Amino acid sequence: MMFNINDIVITNSMLESRDFLPESHAERKPSSIGIITGLSDSHGLCFKVQHKRSTAYYDPDELTLILRPTTPNPNNNTI
Repeated sequence: MMFNINDIVITNSMLESRDFLPESHAERKPSSIGIITGLSDSHGLCFKVQHKRSTAYYDPDELTLILRPTTPNPNNNTI
């Protein structure tokens, strides 16, 4: 699945303990809705998701697309 900046996603109900820093595990939220705000590909592709009270990184297979905004992104960012 290709995600775009500003896509609204939900995280899987079961998140595996993957190669994320220990302090980042606390920010990862199962079954939580958020907005894709960025990506990292330094150790494999993962997406930065802004939740209501936190931001965390997730692998693509941990996310499901809920809504893709119909208004174009001003930067035309497809990731």
